[in-house]
This record gives sequence, C-alpha cells and structure tokens, in this order.
Amino acid sequence: MPQAWNSKETEGYTTSLTAEQKHSGGKSFYIRGASTLPASAYFSFSEITNIQADHLKEIAVTCYVKTSDLNGNVQLWCQVWDKNNKIISFQNSQMQNAELTGNNDWKKLTLKLTIAADAKRLLLGGFLMGSGFAWFDDFAIEEFSPVANARSNDQLLKFGKEVINIVKQNALYADSVDWSSVDKEMAELSKNVSSLDDAPIIADYVIGKLRKAGDKHSFFQSKINAQKYASGNSVQQQPYSKLLEGGIAYLSVPGFESTSNNASVRFAEQIQALIRELDTKQDVKGWIVDLRKDSGGNMYPMIAGLGPLIGEGTLGYFIDPKTKSDVGYPWFYNNGSSGANGIKGVTVKEPYQVKTPGNKIAVLAGAGTASSGEMTTVCFIGKHNVRLFGQPTAGFITANQGFKLSTGAYLYLATSYVADRNHKKYLVNIHPDVEVSDHKDQVADATLNAAINWLKN
Repeated sequence: MPQAWNSKETEGYTTSLTAEQKHSGGKSFYIRGASTLPASAYFSFSEITNIQADHLKEIAVTCYVKTSDLNGNVQLWCQVWDKNNKIISFQNSQMQNAELTGNNDWKKLTLKLTIAADAKRLLLGGFLMGSGFAWFDDFAIEEFSPVANARSNDQLLKFGKEVINIVKQNALYADSVDWSSVDKEMAELSKNVSSLDDAPIIADYVIGKLRKAGDKHSFFQSKINAQKYASGNSVQQQPYSKLLEGGIAYLSVPGFESTSNNASVRFAEQIQALIRELDTKQDVKGWIVDLRKDSGGNMYPMIAGLGPLIGEGTLGYFIDPKTKSDVGYPWFYNNGSSGANGIKGVTVKEPYQVKTPGNKIAVLAGAGTASSGEMTTVCFIGKHNVRLFGQPTAGFITANQGFKLSTGAYLYLATSYVADRNHKKYLVNIHPDVEVSDHKDQVADATLNAAINWLKN
C-alpha cells in the first residue's frame, strides 16, 4: 500500500506494490481477489487529502486502471467533507455508469464532483468488488477551468430546476437550504458542464445542500441503475438459516435492492420457506433474527418474509412533519402481505404461521443495519417476546421516496421520519436493548452469544 493510503486486511484479497504492471513511474498498486470470493465481497482503499475551494467548481478524481479476469467490478469513490468532517457529498463510479468489468488494458477512470466553498477535505479511493486482478496507477485530482464568457447550458438549467422543485416540495430538510444561493450557483455550474451526461453532477450538488442540512439518506440514481433496480435484486447475499444448540433457530436476512415484484416475492417466499422448514422439522425453543448485514433497499420483501415472526397488524409509522400530525402513515403485515397506508406492497401466496408464536425472539443489529434494515428492525420493537442485541444501527432511518426525473433517472429523497408500533420516534438511529461491545479481533461472536444466553434463560 502506498504511503498515506489506508486499507484494512480483508479475507480473500492480497495486495502489493508491483513493478511488473505500471502505467507510468516505477510501480502500481495491485489487488488480487481469490476466485472463491462471492460477488458481494470487496477490498477498498482510501486517502484523505485537503482541498481549497473559494467558489463552486467542478473537479474530477482520476486514475488509470488495468484489470484481468475480473468477475465483479472496479470503481472509484469519493466523499467530500466540510470543516467539521461532515460528509456533504458522495460519488462513485457506478453512480456515473463508469465502473470497469472483465478484462481491460490501462484505462482512465474519471469521477466528477462539484466542490462548494465549504469543502475542506476529500476521502477518495477505489475498490475491487468480487474476484480477479486489478492494478491502479496515477491517481490525480483535476480541476476544470471556467470557460470565459460561457453561457449557461439551457438543458442542464432545466434539469436543475426540475431537481430543485422536487426537493423543495418533498425533502425533509428542504426548509434548511438557502435556495437563493443555490439558484445562483446552479447557473454558474451549468456553464461548465457540457450535456445531460453530466446530470449526476447537478443532482449531486443539490443533494450536497441537503447533506449539509443534516440529510444522510437522499441520493440520485442514474437511468441505467434505475433500470437495474427495477429488474432484479443486485445484492448477492442470500437469506440463510440453521439450527443452533438448544433448539434455537437462527435466520440471517441481508439487504434487498430491487422494486421488481417478481424478485420481491421470491425473496419474501425464500425467507418464509426457511422459517417453515425450521419450525416444522425442529422443536424450536426460540428464534434469532440476524439483521446485522441488512444494508437496506426495499423494506417490503423483508417484512413479508419475516411476517410469521413479526406478527400481524401495524408495525410502524412514517411521520411526515409537513402534515403537522404525529399519527403518521402506518405500515403493516397481514396474511402474507406487507405494505403501507392500506396499500399492499409484497404478498406471499401461501403465508406460514409459526407453531408457537410466543417463543422469544432475539434480533441482532449493528452498524451494518441500515435504511430498510433499520425499518425491519423497528417492526420487531414493542413485541413482548422480543429483545434487541448488538450495537447502534447505521442511522439511515428516514423513509426514502422515489421521484422519476425527465431523464429516466430517479431522485430518492428522505421525506419522513419513523416511529415504532407504540409511536416512539427514531430520529437518529436505533439503540439495542442489550448493547454488546463489538471487537473485530474477537474470535467469538459476542452479540450472538448474548442472544443465545437470553433465549436459554
């Protein structure tokens, strides 16, 4: 690893500086992912660098990359921090449809960002997801000089106004943004971008204003990624189950990223099938639902799948502060269907009911439990037979609503807060009932063991 760059050792990946492959200079940074790795595994590296910006400007993080036998992809990524080390902007190659797959000779990757005057640092880097070989060389930060006497791009101005209007009308943090300065900066920004291909830069700039106001959750989804999201689940991890000693049934549920009804139903039915198999073939004394790898996505397949354990009825509420009501819109599980405000989202055709609904349930959560994973966690809170174990969740606990743009891309905006079935609001994250210290060097799973001990007593 080059000096000043950071990474952590990741099982299945080896790295080195090598002179055998290089774009220029003496050496490149080499990553090898073992062929046995799942497509969801990844190795990431990063560097923090200071940046000066006395006005709004466009920059690009660039790097030359070579790949071989890549079963996955290579991407660049960058966070923009303000003086308080708060993330005010984020971009990666996938968001700009620029990731590399397969075999590539040396190719320049470019990641464009808008930098406002309050930007002080960049956390930038790259990653290899999946298996294969990749070489990285010649990282650089390029600045785009303003074009003298340039006119604003009418197409991009129109797109910017579309984004701004949607955000103003719907985003939780819209009232905390100085929109007069946004309008002025948008006109300047549109002079230095050439076409609608740069639309992500415009959207990222507006979302950056929401970030500064406190929004962690809103994001822009390109047309290509929106089409992928609608067609199938991009999360490679699958739900799985096992029987632990003492008749304890263990179930792990990952994230699910798709709005496809067919994919959603399959995912929900897969979870219910795991519950059915354990409950009918074993003498189950208690349940563990592990949501520590539930990174989010679409909450309704998760809830429909876990319905036999969550139980029927209202599970939580979306609280929209614009309505001036603390009651909110309920989400539910009922007879195999999950949904919100009376509208069914995902339905399992032959829903299962557990033999002993009163069995204790331990829910495991932590920093990897995010977004819809946090919503799924909320579904269990308030049940008399449930206890939550682990660490505080990631803190993406606002409800996101999708808005289709004229380009075919989507804006996903945080539009409401969340409350549990007892109307308790969660404005930051979820703290477990039993907090267990999480030490990466521990051989034993302390959170799992704490849950097992509670279930046995």
